[in-house]
Amino acid sequence: MKSIQEEGISLWQLFVLIFVFGTGTTFLVGVGKGLNHGEWLVPLITPIFAIGLIFLHHFIINSAGQNKTFFQIIQICLGKKLGNLVIFFYTIYFLYMCVYILMNFVFLMEITMLEKTPLAIISITFILAVAYTLYLGLDVLARLTELYFPIFFLSVLGVAIGLIFSKEMDIQNLFPILPDGIGPIFHDIFKRSLLFPYGEMIAFTIIFPKVIQKNFMRRVSIVTIIAIGLFLSFGVLLEILTLGSELRNRSQYPFVSTVREVEVLEFIARIDILYIFHLMFGSFVKICLFFYAALIGLETITNRRYRTFVYPFALLTAFFSIIEAPSQQSHLAIGMKFVWILQIPYTFIFPVILAVILWWKRKKSMNAPLKY
Repeated sequence: MKSIQEEGISLWQLFVLIFVFGTGTTFLVGVGKGLNHGEWLVPLITPIFAIGLIFLHHFIINSAGQNKTFFQIIQICLGKKLGNLVIFFYTIYFLYMCVYILMNFVFLMEITMLEKTPLAIISITFILAVAYTLYLGLDVLARLTELYFPIFFLSVLGVAIGLIFSKEMDIQNLFPILPDGIGPIFHDIFKRSLLFPYGEMIAFTIIFPKVIQKNFMRRVSIVTIIAIGLFLSFGVLLEILTLGSELRNRSQYPFVSTVREVEVLEFIARIDILYIFHLMFGSFVKICLFFYAALIGLETITNRRYRTFVYPFALLTAFFSIIEAPSQQSHLAIGMKFVWILQIPYTFIFPVILAVILWWKRKKSMNAPLKY
């Protein structure tokens, strides 16, 4: 089979893609919500276990050759027919994640900025921007993220400085740190935080073969995972210091509520609009990567270039996002009860099975390269 595409990305572009993927929408949903203090420890500890998932992803890619995508490796291990069936289900999973994240963003926009704009208009406009970017190529998305990354990163630091000058932060909100012990922290990590966002990085098994300097991919991935954990922990600390643990848990979008507290010299205020734009960009990158993974799945099954499917499936994604949930409450209920369960087989169970098959094949062939 011919190479899937010609685009290539640098290690720095890989770093910024993983970082924005892991932090952009995570701030929107919130980390460690529901815990009674100590929420900031969740993103700080989770990367220790998330690094194991990164090793799993890289083992799968490296075992069959660094130029093959996750989908091609599935065909190697399971054959064309069964492999294509599994790829089809992964494609559905990636498309569903696009729908879910798109609706998270659409409901946020409805509440904060575009109250009178029909949800369908927001959804279609946003997904068409995603489609246009991916039609131009993965490298275009990487360059766009690379250009925006400094603004994305520095804005959160700016919020921290603004909160300090606003005198809205109270150190007493951190105490008691662990009133119920360490148990609830690890329960949240293994129930939700490890899968979101780190388990979702299974999408990068489609991206890794496009990296130019492949020898350093694993190191860059691990460093990025640690950076994500530190950044998210810093953000949660800001939320707790400003809102308090109880108010943070009640807030639907805790970081947006936190940013609204910034007021400096009665002049700089309501910068939450700026941060909502950052959330939009984070959602944009995450949807792009999930959608790209789905398109590569279709390309692998049909042997037709992924650009053939960009606009038809973009409109299909917009359509399902409109009918996915009639209200924000039902959408959040679906997320809490269904999405987490859906992620377990796709992001953990099957990759482990695939890694075992690859290990067995390599051992059987005495470390000979796998043929495709």
